[in-house]
Amino acid sequence: MMKRKMKTRVFTAILAMSMLTAFIPIMASAETKYGDYLYYEVNKDNTAVTITYCDETATEIEIPSEINGLPVTAIDNDAFYGCTLLTSITIPNGVTAIGKGMFSRCYRLKSITIPDSVTSIGDSAFSGCSRLTNITIPNGVTSIGKGAFFLCEELTDITIPNGVITIGDSAFCHCESLTGITIPDSVTTIGGWTFADCVSLTSINVNENNKNYCSVDGNLFNKDKTTIIQYAAGKADTS
Repeated sequence: MMKRKMKTRVFTAILAMSMLTAFIPIMASAETKYGDYLYYEVNKDNTAVTITYCDETATEIEIPSEINGLPVTAIDNDAFYGCTLLTSITIPNGVTAIGKGMFSRCYRLKSITIPDSVTSIGDSAFSGCSRLTNITIPNGVTSIGKGAFFLCEELTDITIPNGVITIGDSAFCHCESLTGITIPDSVTTIGGWTFADCVSLTSINVNENNKNYCSVDGNLFNKDKTTIIQYAAGKADTS
């Protein structure tokens, strides 16, 4: 009986190992390299491509609109995380989201082209992009995630289009070079610490048709002017 149990266990172990080794190549072959720096996967329906990863030695990237005849429609979260040598990137029309942490800690990133197809900017998407000086948010974007531009210390200019509904917590926290910002009437939610430590910020202007917020002397208030949400820290006022 003992010999039979041992044989059964050995057979089970061998079977498990053979299944594991058979599985590994399938997983590895799903991700394919494109050019010198990018990796991608084709979806199950064989109709579209997702960019999954970028080699950390990349300096300039132009993501193609299609690979092997299939459209590039998505980029994984954290795909460019920690690409500290990356200075510029162009994202093709068809990609719908700038995902969570996608460009986090890309310290040298100065230029980025975001297509009109993008509808959301995820949490920490550009956090720590300390050399990013300006960015244009497409008109189709409806949400800006938590800490999306956290510690973008050289960011001086940013457009928030009418259509954005939500601005997450700490979205622009520590944007120390940001001097002014305009909030459109579409915004219904502004998270906590959104403009904290923006030491050069002299004016926060809110569209007069916004139903939830207003600005008084360049400071952010609730619509009833009973609560100050953010004082513009760069103002020279003494009282």
